[in-house]
Amino acid sequence: MSLIFLAYGIAFLFLFRKDKKKAYYFFALATIASIAMFFYHTTSSLNLNF
Repeated sequence: MSLIFLAYGIAFLFLFRKDKKKAYYFFALATIASIAMFFYHTTSSLNLNF
């Protein structure tokens, strides 16, 4: 989960540096990782309810 927050942080860093292409890449990467983590935890044996 910390890697997801790191990816979002890097995306905002690239936005401040006016590098939109890399910012979009890291934002998409973090969003896909967030969705993947959500689906992993909803189908895991931990029985987490969201």
